[in-house]
Amino acid sequence: MRDLFATLIDQLHRVPEVVVLGAELGPPASAETLARLDAWFDGPVPGDVRAFYAEVGAVQIRWMAAKSPRYVGREDTFLRGVVPWEYALFDTIENAKEDGVLVLPPLDVVLDRSWENLMDGVDIWVGGEIDEGPQVEEGDFDHEVRIFDFSSFYDWPGFFRATGLVGVGTDHGIDWSGERVRFRAHLDDALDEMRGRLSAARRGQTTF
Repeated sequence: MRDLFATLIDQLHRVPEVVVLGAELGPPASAETLARLDAWFDGPVPGDVRAFYAEVGAVQIRWMAAKSPRYVGREDTFLRGVVPWEYALFDTIENAKEDGVLVLPPLDVVLDRSWENLMDGVDIWVGGEIDEGPQVEEGDFDHEVRIFDFSSFYDWPGFFRATGLVGVGTDHGIDWSGERVRFRAHLDDALDEMRGRLSAARRGQTTF
């Protein structure tokens, strides 16, 4: 699985129409942190979830189209290299508006960071659509869902303890109804999105 992300990083560095702001993988999660994941699920951990954290660990890829009007003349406003995770989880996406952001923080960040205050009062059903499966009770979000993806083309993807499937919020978590997919399917979709944006940048597109 690590090769998929490494290949994407290599492709980005080979495209002159793209400015790579930062690109780094891993390290893989430690045995101790994987044991914490076991404890959070309180049962079998889906194989694709475990494989990502055991083989890849974390991903931080950020880039801009070289001729983007949001980049040209503002080059110094974009941070270079790997940024601290507490910054990457929000500010790079919301403030700098990078063209390509694929941010999957390490497992300890996924397990430790609380989003309870943002999800209070949000109706979330484990099955996705309204009344499909049990509902995540108010005040129980951190126990039932772990947000793990802060890429620029999603709102609040999280995997559910009950099923291991991934749900994606919309409008910053106001609506969590919708299809639930397997963790690996979500990663494949994210990689496809990044490849699509890279192809568009090669064609001279500067808005995504």
